[in-house]
Amino acid sequence: MSLMNLFAKFGNQKIWVRLIVSITAMTIASWAVMILWTAHVSEEVAIEQAQDFARSAHDMVLAGLTGMMVTGTIPQREVFIDQIKQLPSIREVRVLRGEAVSGQFGPGAEQEREHDALEAQVLATGQEYSAVEVTANGEDALRVIRPALAQENYLGKNCLSCHVVPRGTVLGAVSMKVSLQKTHEAVARQRMQTVLAAVLLTLPMLFVIFLFIRRVVTRPLAHGMEVAHAVAAGKLDNEIEVVSNDEVGDLLKTMKRMQERLNVVLQEVENCGLSMGQSSYQISSISNEISKVSQQQQSRSGEVDGAMSQLNEISRQALAQALAAVERSND
Repeated sequence: MSLMNLFAKFGNQKIWVRLIVSITAMTIASWAVMILWTAHVSEEVAIEQAQDFARSAHDMVLAGLTGMMVTGTIPQREVFIDQIKQLPSIREVRVLRGEAVSGQFGPGAEQEREHDALEAQVLATGQEYSAVEVTANGEDALRVIRPALAQENYLGKNCLSCHVVPRGTVLGAVSMKVSLQKTHEAVARQRMQTVLAAVLLTLPMLFVIFLFIRRVVTRPLAHGMEVAHAVAAGKLDNEIEVVSNDEVGDLLKTMKRMQERLNVVLQEVENCGLSMGQSSYQISSISNEISKVSQQQQSRSGEVDGAMSQLNEISRQALAQALAAVERSND
């Protein structure tokens, strides 16, 4: 079935069906857009929170390493970093050594010297990198690579007192991956709660709308259709109840006036019929009188014709007698 046929079939449904379906569709679409938008915003907020956590972890790592440098326990830094890795949301932590530090204190451990392309870019530019990546086990994680810059006051310590470099030099970086699994679970849980709330709110709302449409639209229209069918069948004494002043009420008022007007017109037609019947009777009586007079006139006309014939015969006989008298007198 094509889309046009589907719309045509939908357009032939009853008004209350079209209203309920349309309102339901718009409500579902509105809830879907709102839920998707809320999930998107929540995920962005969660990622921002993860970024803040990564920055805090970065500062915590550097603060720990700075304290170990001051106390002379920097060779034990792997133990400290391993403890950071045990945090539930941390998937990877690596401390990277920059060229300035390598030139002053040596290359450091092997894992501090190995840099991928992104880490090398951060060490070269001093610009922080942050993006969502997929780990080897298919888990989404926020990867943050944040450089450590030589500053005169960083967490209460002067970096330039130990590092013989210009201010703002990239000393190294901390590369870490923060798991977003709990973030996604929280977003999914919030999305399901929103869907459940939408369902619980939509069903009663649709039920109230159905009752409203049934009372305000469906019943008055059905009453109007009953009256219209009754009027079409010739019944003009229908009781039309108008209970509202809206468009449906105006329609029922119009039908009521139409029924009253039809009754008046039929009464006038009936009166005209009676008048025409009386006039027809009078015309018939006059026609009968004319017929009688005509018959009488025809009878009198016959008598006149007979008298005229007799008169002609008498005249003919008188003429013949006169001619005979003349002939005798001549003889």
